[in-house]
Amino acid sequence: MIFTTLNIRVVALIIFSTLDVESAFATTLEKQNTVASQMVRENLTVSPAWEKRVAHHLASAAGTSFEDALNTVRICIEAKKKEIQKEGPKYVPPNWSTLLLEAERTDPIIKNKLAPLRRDGVTDEDIRRYHDMNELERRTLQCLNEVTLYSAWKSALQAGLSDDRTAAVYSRKYYPYFGDPDDTRVTSGDDRPLPLELMLREATWSDKERNRNPSQFKEWLEKYSSYNAFVRVEIRAGRM
Repeated sequence: MIFTTLNIRVVALIIFSTLDVESAFATTLEKQNTVASQMVRENLTVSPAWEKRVAHHLASAAGTSFEDALNTVRICIEAKKKEIQKEGPKYVPPNWSTLLLEAERTDPIIKNKLAPLRRDGVTDEDIRRYHDMNELERRTLQCLNEVTLYSAWKSALQAGLSDDRTAAVYSRKYYPYFGDPDDTRVTSGDDRPLPLELMLREATWSDKERNRNPSQFKEWLEKYSSYNAFVRVEIRAGRM
């Protein structure tokens, strides 16, 4: 049995965290008689090669040793593994990113959910790369982003910045901040959170630019109100 538009829509809403998982699947089962055997249970493992690749990026971005970065990656992996296990298994269709992109062309709800990402330059390839990772990999990357921002914030306070807000602005100036691009509670304009789907492209780009000329990269950052503003300018200019 193939996935219907309704099924794809429900899974998309679950992944984008806008519906309760149990009620969403109950609706799907009732209306389309879909069976769980059509879905695959997400794998709660990451490969050693993936660990090392992520640790190399973290070490480069945070200016720390590879050993410390790898230890941080492993701490995040274990924390997120426990979090996922506590929530219960998540089932997704095989080739989920392909189904999502196909549904975007015909389903107005899916198109609407992806519209804020598209406005920020998210491509089909970004969606494939991000959503083809398993849940543990995605959550680990989000955890590492939060850890990096927190570490920068804490270091800024210890260095003498006056208050929490000033330190938070400092951390967002030198490190990316991912989340819902429509969330303007803390930041606005080009300083808004970057879509999660840009995580992998940003990592590849920043590794290349930092390795090519670290001092120039920092010099470029100084010209913008935040790291995210810098990224958005580079995307719009076609350089990222």
